[in-house]
Amino acid sequence: MHRLATVARSSVPCVRRATRIGPAAATRQYATTWDSFVQAIPSRRPPAPDQSPSFPSPAWPGGSTGAPPPPLEPLAPQLRERIVRSLNARLRSRMDLPGLAADYELREGQVLKQTLKYESRPGRERRVRCGGVGEDADVIESEKGAAKGMLTRASSGTRTNGRRGREEDAGQREEGVVMVVHAAQKGEAVESSACSGFVIGKEGSKLVVSCTHTFHQIKHSDLLHPDPFPLTTPIDAGSSGTLVCIDDAVADIVGQPREFLYPAAGIASALHSSDLLILSVPSLPDVHTLPVSPYPAPVGSRVAVHCATHTEPPRWVAEQDGWRWWTGGVWARWAPGEIIGYRNSHGGRSETGTYDQLAQVLFRPAPPPGSSGGPIVDAASGAVVGVALGTTRLSTGETVGWGAPAESIFEMFKLPGLHLQGKAGTKEGEEEA
Repeated sequence: MHRLATVARSSVPCVRRATRIGPAAATRQYATTWDSFVQAIPSRRPPAPDQSPSFPSPAWPGGSTGAPPPPLEPLAPQLRERIVRSLNARLRSRMDLPGLAADYELREGQVLKQTLKYESRPGRERRVRCGGVGEDADVIESEKGAAKGMLTRASSGTRTNGRRGREEDAGQREEGVVMVVHAAQKGEAVESSACSGFVIGKEGSKLVVSCTHTFHQIKHSDLLHPDPFPLTTPIDAGSSGTLVCIDDAVADIVGQPREFLYPAAGIASALHSSDLLILSVPSLPDVHTLPVSPYPAPVGSRVAVHCATHTEPPRWVAEQDGWRWWTGGVWARWAPGEIIGYRNSHGGRSETGTYDQLAQVLFRPAPPPGSSGGPIVDAASGAVVGVALGTTRLSTGETVGWGAPAESIFEMFKLPGLHLQGKAGTKEGEEEA
């Protein structure tokens, strides 16, 4: 008892001496906070190895960290001249980018009243011609082609006269694949972002499927916002819009000037989680639409990816890989590849033929910038099974492409056979897009 009292008495002066110096600073054991930044102390336990590929976040399609995408390639001079002429025309049918941005917010997640036809096995006249898939053609896989992963084309008929014959002479080109350019101009300054797209629906449809991340890139341009310090003299308010450009060879077929760009009049629907939107382009000429399959292609399926670039490839590269002049100084090709996997919205691995969510599809090869929004076509059926959106890197270090399965497109259309009760109590009829 005497010893305990001694220890208690000896501890009191120590506390008093500490309080004379000043109050002890409060410390955090797990984090240090200042302003709005939190620096967490790393755990001593090493993280478990992750064998799955890095998965782009749905919050910002195109990057797994949510960071802005890299700068786009500069547009070809010919395409830039076309854009300037189209913006200066100030067509009444064109909606400016601020109007399209408001349209996007209004119609995001909206289901169209039309239905989109299921075309998992389109007929020969509807198949996408992509280096081996098309009318009057049988897709065969030779031993050499199988080793190299290339598609070969064996002709099974003679070319016909008329428009179809001219299309064959123009090369293995598909009318329904287009280029989408979001552009803004004020004075001499021009900013733009370009991507790909394709026309869907019945023949004569004016609906174009494309990606949304290039649209989000341009809508924050300084050219779209008023000058905070306006001058006393009148200034150019500028012009903007979304323009659609078709293949130069297709323009010759339909009898339209090559330099003409078709303005978008609005956004019919959008799906932010899948990085997809549907543009309404009333002035678009009647081109062949692409068939869309509601069923995902199994892993290992042979596909053809539509790739585009604003940089002219060397001649030997163009001849070897099949690059061709597309439009406005842009080059394109159908790149043979394969489906390598699916992921859900959380980045987990998904399997086809199950109830797993198929939020995104991974494929080879990795598409170059400018290919976003382009179709991924199943080589066996000739139907669109996905939309290319960007690239990602696997844990092995390989860079591959990622996109949205084609079934996501059907989420923006009414289901076939579903009759909804209207306000007057009558059933709404089906209308095919």
